[in-house]
Amino acid sequence: MKLKATKTSLYKLIKKYAWNNAGITPPKMKDTHFTKLARRRSYWLKWYAYEMFWTASFFVCAGTAMLIIETDTGQRTVYRPTLQDLRELGMIDYGKAAQERMF
Repeated sequence: MKLKATKTSLYKLIKKYAWNNAGITPPKMKDTHFTKLARRRSYWLKWYAYEMFWTASFFVCAGTAMLIIETDTGQRTVYRPTLQDLRELGMIDYGKAAQERMF
């Protein structure tokens, strides 16, 4: 079981955990920049809002999915998405062998 993310799924995850809880109006998806580290399961979404640059990092650390949102002023918030939320957004890649066992 591995993590996978697209720009849309990461945007929705950030919206659920950060923007809805803080009452912040999210930027339009076209105003964000999505980055994936080559050959790794690490993803970033960057945007500019409220006169600050924001960066959301999504990766696994010690077997736990982590969503970290940082601003250019040094403010950092860490979220730990639940496995259920990741399943709902299609952010879990079960791999070929796991899929064969499931069916």
